[in-house]
Amino acid sequence: MQIVEEEIKKIVIIRFKALGDILLTQSALRAVREKYPKSKIYMLVNKEAEDILSGLDLVDEIICFDKNKGKPLIRDLDLIERIMDLRPEMVIDLFGNMRSALISFLSGAKYRVGGSWRIRKYFYNMRAGVAPLDTYISDVMLSIVRVAGCETGNKRFSINVGESDKKEIDNIFNENDLSGKKIIGVNIFGTWRTKRWTVEKYLKLTDKLVNEGYTVALLGGGQKEIDELNKINPAGKYLILAQPDIKKIAEIVSRLQLLVTNDGFIRHIAVGLNKKIVTIIGPTNNSAITPKDYTNNISVSAKLDCLGCEKTACADLKCMNNVSVEQVYDVVKSLVNR
Repeated sequence: MQIVEEEIKKIVIIRFKALGDILLTQSALRAVREKYPKSKIYMLVNKEAEDILSGLDLVDEIICFDKNKGKPLIRDLDLIERIMDLRPEMVIDLFGNMRSALISFLSGAKYRVGGSWRIRKYFYNMRAGVAPLDTYISDVMLSIVRVAGCETGNKRFSINVGESDKKEIDNIFNENDLSGKKIIGVNIFGTWRTKRWTVEKYLKLTDKLVNEGYTVALLGGGQKEIDELNKINPAGKYLILAQPDIKKIAEIVSRLQLLVTNDGFIRHIAVGLNKKIVTIIGPTNNSAITPKDYTNNISVSAKLDCLGCEKTACADLKCMNNVSVEQVYDVVKSLVNR
């Protein structure tokens, strides 16, 4: 389908969960911005992801979808009506579930761009092919906007942190005598249960590093993770640097020397900041979460044929349980001194 560029006044780009994937939309957003600099770009995301994109010049307006507000059917119909009222000439679906596909189809947009996702592909009139499973997530989304003639050579991504947030983190660091120290961050969390190395092993690793004189902090974001960290640290043995605010988390990660982590949002922040990372990998395809040219990451995994299965549930979790504290410790030591 041939696009008449002069027609494109408004563009709606859709990407629901997860937070890390929304962070990785920035290359695709930049490509759209560079191709259509005069168009108004709207970004439709989950409400909890708003701060990932706020303050950036890649979008003109963020439309938030609150899945916890109202009855599902009424909520979805209201959202569809809101998009229709914008009268966009183009909708780009970077997510591809039934909700986002329906929004695209019912938007009234002349150009509906998406992927070749099973029956949902018929909701679009401009479709990208199916990317190999080992394609970096950011590149998958770039392949979709490329169908609309969008391309960029700038694949960086970041979170815009304001001065007030930086000052708050300054205060926390000063209170804990952390200013100027080289800090190893430990992120025990992951979106899926199958992505998580055990808390017990993370704490043993932390103890081992602290006993050798390293400054180690347990990280977390959002109230649920903060509560979980407090449960495992009732006596205040461990240093916790956790914040409910995305921008403050990003500022904390920016001050780390190294991050030890599962696959998850905090890891993606660290990649964007070019931090040294030790990633404990199981069901995730390592190539899908790491840029090809990224040299500061070392992934640790068990030697199993089932690695990269992408399962969200597993009976034995051998891939994560078979990774030892000693394995991760040795990799941390080699990378922290590199």
